[in-house]
Amino acid sequence: MSIRCWIIFLAGPLLAAQALASVPPVCQDAPLEELVAGTLAASAAAPAEPSEALAPRILNEVDSIVRAVGTNDSSYRRARRLHRLIHKRYLQHYDAEADGLAAILLDGRYHCLSATLLYGLAARAAGFDARVLEYPGHLLLRLRLPGRIVDVETTERRGFDLARRGWSPTSGPPAPFSSAGRSSDLPPLLHQARGGPRYRELSLEEAVGYVWLNTAWRALEKGESLRAARCARQARAHLPGPADDESLRRLLARAFRSEYERGRFEEAYRIATIDVALFPGMTTSRDRMLASA
Repeated sequence: MSIRCWIIFLAGPLLAAQALASVPPVCQDAPLEELVAGTLAASAAAPAEPSEALAPRILNEVDSIVRAVGTNDSSYRRARRLHRLIHKRYLQHYDAEADGLAAILLDGRYHCLSATLLYGLAARAAGFDARVLEYPGHLLLRLRLPGRIVDVETTERRGFDLARRGWSPTSGPPAPFSSAGRSSDLPPLLHQARGGPRYRELSLEEAVGYVWLNTAWRALEKGESLRAARCARQARAHLPGPADDESLRRLLARAFRSEYERGRFEEAYRIATIDVALFPGMTTSRDRMLASA
């Protein structure tokens, strides 16, 4: 085939890939129902019930929490009551595989990502301004109350209002989850770069991107390379900026290589189109597309 024919052959997919890059921004104040549905869709869990059945159950549980938190006390006391309720009712067993809300609802399994999302959903429903603090490898919840900020280690019963324990965001993750700990003690988001006290404040909607990212890596570990790439595309649509791009590029490169080395060139090509769509300026992404084509 001539060079001109190759250019024509590749032009269509490249244009399609560019179109895929135009992902609409994630709504920063989505309705609760939409946020729950999005979190369930992103989860790597395979629950016994479909998400259509789980979503109403989760919303009912959130309503129950809000009623128990009440409206009479100060915002601080209500927030502290919320923390106690969530630990007493839902967070039973720490599990590094428990990425989504389904795991908490069905059998009480949680980690920092799922616990923070459940806590954040309930906090938003109760009228609090709930955000997420993201460190390399760990998430916390931030509540912006009238006149004060309360940071919460959602995986610990005593994790409410960390400032009372002398902790500040610039000092890095709370001690039990610092990067100096054993790898088995570290929470999920395992493929984020670790080290240093860098942190970001994210919306709940953006934090759902980490569910997609964990799902993508777990799919890749199971040999589901194309599914991993599609989940990575969803993660990029949620996550706020280039800080997560290294992990996504590494995932896509591994997904492509897995299919290419097995001779599955069509699957490899599809992964490459996603790669080019997300990172159109990367030479390696285009090289992978050309190689598979």
